[in-house]
Amino acid sequence: MGERPSLPKVRASAAAFQIGDWKVDPASRRITQGEKTRRISPKSALVLSVLAEAEGEVVSREDLLDRVWPEVTVGEEVLTQAIAELRRAFRDSARAPRYIETVPKAGYRLLAEVRAPSLGAAGAASKTITTETTATETATTEISGPAPPADDSPPEEPAIFVLGREHKQVTVLDCALNDAAALAARIDAETIADTIDFLHQIAQDVVTRYDGTIAQWQGDGLVALFGAPKALEDHPRRAIGAARELMRRFAGECLHLGDESKVLMLSVGVHTGPAVVGFRGPGSREIFTAIGVTTETAKQLRLTAPAGMLLASADTCRIVGSELVTSVFETAGCASDENRPGVFQVHAFANRRSGVPRSGQSFLSRFVGRHRELDMMLDRIDSLSTAGGQVITVTGDPGIGKSRLAAELETRLAATEVRVLRAHCLPHGRSSPYLPLARLLQELCRLGRNPEDADLAGALAERLAEAGLDQGETAALLEQLLGLPFDSAILQPLSADQRRQRIFEALNGLVAQAARKAPLVVLIEDLHWIDATSEAWLAQQVMRLTGVAVLLLVTHRPGYRAPWQSQSS
Repeated sequence: MGERPSLPKVRASAAAFQIGDWKVDPASRRITQGEKTRRISPKSALVLSVLAEAEGEVVSREDLLDRVWPEVTVGEEVLTQAIAELRRAFRDSARAPRYIETVPKAGYRLLAEVRAPSLGAAGAASKTITTETTATETATTEISGPAPPADDSPPEEPAIFVLGREHKQVTVLDCALNDAAALAARIDAETIADTIDFLHQIAQDVVTRYDGTIAQWQGDGLVALFGAPKALEDHPRRAIGAARELMRRFAGECLHLGDESKVLMLSVGVHTGPAVVGFRGPGSREIFTAIGVTTETAKQLRLTAPAGMLLASADTCRIVGSELVTSVFETAGCASDENRPGVFQVHAFANRRSGVPRSGQSFLSRFVGRHRELDMMLDRIDSLSTAGGQVITVTGDPGIGKSRLAAELETRLAATEVRVLRAHCLPHGRSSPYLPLARLLQELCRLGRNPEDADLAGALAERLAEAGLDQGETAALLEQLLGLPFDSAILQPLSADQRRQRIFEALNGLVAQAARKAPLVVLIEDLHWIDATSEAWLAQQVMRLTGVAVLLLVTHRPGYRAPWQSQSS
């Protein structure tokens, strides 16, 4: 396979430009039309910059993914969400587009004219629009004219206002560079500024995908809210998930800094409790924020956390319950008392589930009335060795007993040689590629609770060797999927589609190898929340079940239809 050509790097600090009658400022991620100003996410701003550079030419989805999400394995759904956000901002329509057109099987293009920003009758001031084409070359177009007269009038003092105050139970995530003051004396200011900019970019992406809200941007970090303004039944779980992903992605992207990456680490605090929430801010810059002891407790946890550590309060851990692997964190700064009964270090998710988090040990209700369905499943499993792979779908409304039936099957199989691989799709999972597949990969490697990175990587290497898979690109892709350190350089020649196909092939090989040892049940719950990438792998896996001792058991609510169900008899 030949080396792919180097694609232009997207610059977040490109000069402002005009799209139709909208002025776009990529640096502040704002688009303005008259008195209307809207802010877009960092990735959406980069997508818009790439489309603007093409000046009406079609940009393929693959090129957009490679340029906006370099060295990160993501599914096409993240690009679809970015395009949808841009269309909402422009008040555009996919069916009758005026700004962004979808070209079937090709990509996207801008329909509106791209030009330098209009500066009124006084003429255009000297402006430079720079597009970085390679690491050493730039193409520059300069548009000159008389500058507008200076405005010596003092700026108006914006009024601070509060809208829609209410008391709500929320989870606050407080995140910042650990000991930023000491870092300033060891690392040059440019590197720290670039690092914080990157932290803010990935935080916007991660928090948005977990349905949270950035409540405050800080010089060395940020504060995010979960549970308001959007009500979420599982906001503590989402906050912990967002914190862990944010820390993992930040650490991975800092590896290229060498020794400096050892000191550029995050400290994170998470706390759940009541707060007064509402919109606050001057003019059009209002943000949704929270005030109260919950916010201060999260801040205190973050200040107490050592570098690279996530601390959560007992209130948060009690709600998320047995899904977390934690240990008590002893500290004088957060002493246990009746108001703050304990602080815990969060290591990992033991078993991610959907629905409302369960505190403590989960007790199953009595199994009643589903014996016929259970016997049918056990009969299908008994026939795997002779009849080959099969698919069973359990469909029903929430609370009807889908998970209880699956749990009873798992209990009945515990004393047999049949292996059960179990994963859950989560409400925010549609925008998190490979979420259930990462859990299946952990199960395939027989990984225990809170494994050390070395053991995790070693177990993965052992399974790859058993399946006859390479230890180079495939290993790096799966290490990235599991959140382990990986060699990003070895993945650079691979496009987004090539990476996805390699991951699919590796998972297929690992499943087939496990099924050769013993019959296998792959159980995936709540398929109605599955992301498009994982759904594509499942559809591919269904087509490969012939002659393999694998039973694919999935559950979902009415209204969802799996791609393979139209092919079933």
